[in-house]
Amino acid sequence: MIKLYTNRELSELLGVNLAKWKRWSREFLPPDPLGGMQSGFARQYYFRDAFHVMLGGHLVGDLHFSVYNARRIMEDLNGWLSERGFYQRPGKKTDSKNEEIRISEYKIFIQHFSEGTKKEIEFSYTIRGIMFNKPLLNSSTDIREERYVEEVTPSKHTKKSETKLMYEKIINISSLYNNFVKKIGCN
Repeated sequence: MIKLYTNRELSELLGVNLAKWKRWSREFLPPDPLGGMQSGFARQYYFRDAFHVMLGGHLVGDLHFSVYNARRIMEDLNGWLSERGFYQRPGKKTDSKNEEIRISEYKIFIQHFSEGTKKEIEFSYTIRGIMFNKPLLNSSTDIREERYVEEVTPSKHTKKSETKLMYEKIINISSLYNNFVKKIGCN
C-alpha cells in the first residue's frame, strides 16, 4: 500500500511551520491536480514529492539560495537523485551506477561561478561518494583518512579562463535523506 502524506502531517513530522511547508510546496511542485484552495481537497504527497519539497526547503532555508536558483539546482540534480534512489522509500533504494563500490554517504558540492559582466549565475556540481572515513591510529592530532569517488554532473556551465569560483556550498544529501526518512517514520 502506498502511503500518502498531508501538509499538516508532514509539517508536524518534520518540525516545519505549516505555512512555510505550504509555501515550499507551491514553489517546488506543480499545481495540485485535484484542485486549489477552494476545492476542499487537501494536497497529498507521495514520498518522492515530500522529499523534493524538503530538499527545496533546505536549499532556500538553510543554504540561503533564492527560490529561482534552488529550482535550477534541483532541476540539474533531478536525474542523479532519481538514479541513486533518493526519491524512493527505504528498502527500494538502489544505486545502479556504484553497485560494485560500497558508498556510505554522498555529499553534493554546489559551486557558483561568476563570468565577468554576465549577470546569470552559473552552477557546477561535484558529487562525492564516500566509501569510508576513519580516524588514523596512533595520531596525537585529529587526523582522518577518507576514501571517496567523485563525479561531476553535466551542467550547462563550461569553465573558461575568465570564469571565477565565487563560493561553494555542500549538501550532505545522504544525511538529509536519512533524517527525512527517520522523521516521517519510514525506516
